[in-house]
Amino acid sequence: MAAFFFFIVLGTRPVVKQGTEIIRRPCPNCGDWRNFREVRWRNYFTLFFIPLFPVGPERQGYTCPACGLTLGVEAAQASVAVQETRPERSAEATLVVQCPRCDGRMRVPLRERGFVAICPHCTKEFRVKGQHEEIPEAEIRVE
Repeated sequence: MAAFFFFIVLGTRPVVKQGTEIIRRPCPNCGDWRNFREVRWRNYFTLFFIPLFPVGPERQGYTCPACGLTLGVEAAQASVAVQETRPERSAEATLVVQCPRCDGRMRVPLRERGFVAICPHCTKEFRVKGQHEEIPEAEIRVE
């Protein structure tokens, strides 16, 4: 007597399509200005990881190309109007540095003497050198 076993893999997964619209805004996750690209996605019922038919409505949003954060249409467009004005410089200036291991960017306080920072992306500790002269403020152009 022979026994046969057959596995069926069922599930759902989103199918993502990139749009043509781009919004320039600061990313709340990265902290830098990015070109957010329009994306549309819809969940599909899958059989053996092959999408068969749509399940649920199509959704739309904007995705950060650096970190992958996706914002809804209202959130992305509303925060652009608020963030268009340049914020006042805080009492303690910050500096954007890049991790030597994972190339992740982070903001650190600008200090005269060096200190040890921990990368929030890969948790590597590395030394940030101090800054002795005045750092010029970067110009941000919104196109």
